[in-house]
Amino acid sequence: MSQAPIDDLADGSIAFWNRYLSDGVSSEDEQWIKGEIRVLMILLRDIGRLNRNRDMWQELTRELEKVDPTCAWTRHYDRIYFEAQLLLITRSVKARRGKNSASLENMLKGFNERPEMLKPLDTGLVQLPDVHQQARPRSDIADLDRLTKPIMILRDKFAAHTEMDASLPDFGWSDLEACIELITKIFKHYSQRLTGCNFQVEFDDPDLKKWHLTFGQPLFGCED
Repeated sequence: MSQAPIDDLADGSIAFWNRYLSDGVSSEDEQWIKGEIRVLMILLRDIGRLNRNRDMWQELTRELEKVDPTCAWTRHYDRIYFEAQLLLITRSVKARRGKNSASLENMLKGFNERPEMLKPLDTGLVQLPDVHQQARPRSDIADLDRLTKPIMILRDKFAAHTEMDASLPDFGWSDLEACIELITKIFKHYSQRLTGCNFQVEFDDPDLKKWHLTFGQPLFGCED
């Protein structure tokens, strides 16, 4: 994304918070908002991809198993999908040491340091349902830590590296689904709270959902 839309979004976010803070946005908070807008755009990309990966995998796997439950590609795709999601989740959620890391965790820590930005907001006719409730970033971080702890172990000992004597956690498809749902929910809340805007991360864009039309005709010739 070019710098101009980021600057416009930052200006709009500062104007949004000037309506709710009795003393307006301080120069310190203004710099924080500008920095978090850049983080937000990275998270929007990655959490949107997290949802697209999930829905494309579900749709394609469902159709493949109808045709041939023993298809070798289906289980191969499972592994590709699983490892890709592990890396996307840890990259999006968990921060490296220090504050110069684009992560949902760091964004929540920034909100936690600004209690005046955690109160319920009355947005009137503007549809921002997630900000009508009190924000609890510390609790949200704890929930993310609880759900992503096994993912961090799997990433370090199974996906990014192979440790021969590693004891891996019991982690299944439903656990992965719960992580994606929580990350999406928390991102929607704090992206609305930061900017006063709704960001689309669920996989329901009509143009994107046409991807499966590619498979409407055979991709390969018949094999003997």
